[in-house]
Amino acid sequence: MQRMAMLAALSLGACATLPPPAPEPHVTVEITDLSLTTVSGRAVLRQRVAAAAHLFCRLHGAEFTPIESREDPWYCPDMMRSEIMHGMTPSTRRAYAIARREAGLRGRDL
Repeated sequence: MQRMAMLAALSLGACATLPPPAPEPHVTVEITDLSLTTVSGRAVLRQRVAAAAHLFCRLHGAEFTPIESREDPWYCPDMMRSEIMHGMTPSTRRAYAIARREAGLRGRDL
């Protein structure tokens, strides 16, 4: 019985010394300073989304991208663009879509 109590105490002691898990990487884009009603403001929004997606992928792409998708250079940027757009308001998403059209982008281009 004493052995069981000792093993339980050791197990609890080992669990108490583990460091907290590292926070998951997160991607954000600052847009509060942009005027999304202008062509130049929308262009900057599009550039910031592309830059944030590419930076995130450069730093965390290996841990984020599934092994079967690592040969696809667009997988991580596509997913990050989707993640960024998920956090946007509907009006900001519309402005981003307009910015992509204004830049002549189609498909996977950021």
